[in-house]
Amino acid sequence: MLWDCKHISSRLHVTEIGRVNGHPIHVITGGHGPRVFLTAGIHGNEPAGIIAHREFLRGLIEKYLDLFHFTIIPCINPTGAALNTRNNAAGVNLNRHFVSASPPEEVRIVKQQVSGRYAFSLDHHEDPTDEVAKNAPTEIPPEEAFVYEKSPVGKSKGRAMLDAIENAGYPICKRGSIYEEACDNGLLWTSETPTVAPGSLYVYLSQFTDNAFILETPTCWPLKRRVQAHLIALEAALRSFL
Repeated sequence: MLWDCKHISSRLHVTEIGRVNGHPIHVITGGHGPRVFLTAGIHGNEPAGIIAHREFLRGLIEKYLDLFHFTIIPCINPTGAALNTRNNAAGVNLNRHFVSASPPEEVRIVKQQVSGRYAFSLDHHEDPTDEVAKNAPTEIPPEEAFVYEKSPVGKSKGRAMLDAIENAGYPICKRGSIYEEACDNGLLWTSETPTVAPGSLYVYLSQFTDNAFILETPTCWPLKRRVQAHLIALEAALRSFL
């Protein structure tokens, strides 16, 4: 099992907020300070973020609980995770339905947890290197990490995440563009409402924060390295908002 709520910090609250085909979806909340919204596992075949959240909640989060208030949904798509599929068990890509009038149950559950303003949001993703990207079918998927960011002009924090990853020995993408989006040494930044992946959680959360992020690691890396890169980036993001 990629996600379970055993052995996490006793200072956190774990709540089951819904079930899909018998699979629970949990939200973990706790801490004091600026509000942070963290998510992973919206695509079931992207396990590194789910595992990184599990490890973060089991110890690393302790040093931040007096600095931030966390809302964390470690596995948005539990049926996809169980099947190791991008889509949920019904074959739906959840990350295109956050503006749907009748969204899938998982999306409805997640949206109920979003309210007010957040210091930042971070959605943990992985980029399959053995699949053709539907929005750029002629492009070879990157084999390095990269970050999408929406933030005000002059207040980018994504570079801190990428620097931390690179300084730890992980490569970041140096292309000038990724999937037809301009890229500056691994950072796909905008100050406007993001246009990437319309209907995505990233776009939805950008309405509730000035600083929204997606971290992408390539699936060609060993899983252990991908998990570690997600943890490094998460802690770098937190430090950048202190």
